[in-house]
Amino acid sequence: MEVGAQREDRLDGGAHSATAAPVFDRVFRLSLWLKAADGGLELLGGLLLLLTPSSAIQAAVRAVTVPELTADPTDVVAHTLFVLGQQLGAQRIFGAVFLLTHGVVKLVLVYYLLRGVVRAYPWAIAALSLFAAYQGYLAWIRSSFTLLGLTVFDLFIVWMAVHEYQHLRGIAARQP
Repeated sequence: MEVGAQREDRLDGGAHSATAAPVFDRVFRLSLWLKAADGGLELLGGLLLLLTPSSAIQAAVRAVTVPELTADPTDVVAHTLFVLGQQLGAQRIFGAVFLLTHGVVKLVLVYYLLRGVVRAYPWAIAALSLFAAYQGYLAWIRSSFTLLGLTVFDLFIVWMAVHEYQHLRGIAARQP
């Protein structure tokens, strides 16, 4: 690879140069590390879901929720977990593949963004936008404030990635 192409691919190890706002740089990097943690947890959850038999998951859910539902039959959280545990058998493989795919994609993209690989930015922006759109859809149909919060966080990272990408492309355009 020639020197000019290498500069186009990777600049400054990621983040803004010394002349840019250091607060933005820190917040962007922290957000990326949080997204990496999210991806790692999704990867771990997907592996656990894939390797744990449905019967074991259902038994664990019953062990946790049945005593709670016996004490308080109107407990919304316990009831929701109980129903999800019963439905998990049919959706376990889909859930595992979904979590594994999301986890791997997020970890790979965050790795390249933290290294400052300029070509990774459009891919990260597209992937995180699609993830946020799907999460937003789920948040809407499930009325989930947790998913809504995660969606807002993903959109914040997308906005920051767009800003950083424009910044890095500006640096690349000014370099000989």
